Amino acid sequence: MKKRKVQVAIFHLDEQQQKHFLLLKTNKKRGEFWQNVTGSVEEGESFEQGAIREVIEETGLAEKNIKKMSPTELCFQFVDRWQRDVKEKTFLIQVKKAWDVVIDTSEHCKYKWVHETEIKPRSVKYISNYLSLVYAKETEC
Repeated sequence: MKKRKVQVAIFHLDEQQQKHFLLLKTNKKRGEFWQNVTGSVEEGESFEQGAIREVIEETGLAEKNIKKMSPTELCFQFVDRWQRDVKEKTFLIQVKKAWDVVIDTSEHCKYKWVHETEIKPRSVKYISNYLSLVYAKETEC
């Protein structure tokens, strides 16, 4: 059975209706790179439930700040660093406004909001994260 994971691209709109994306930097133990929220889906959880739980755990987002959550057609399959087969589904979360992110220091060390025009392949480590951000830039949530 494949390991089930989620990836979540989080954004808010500014006054000009332009998107700003939340990126998290993994801590030194995890490689010090920028990424979207990612995490494992627990047994008995749906992918959507896992996505919401991971976002809350990794950022401190209050559910009342979620304007809209949408699944995407993006699904990545890969072998992780522990040689497990992984299936990762991607979601978009539009929040009503930016908030004071509370990162889980066991996984991350920094966060930043990035304007949609600043998203480049080098903005994140993995191509799946970049593709998710591009999808979010070009899609109405």
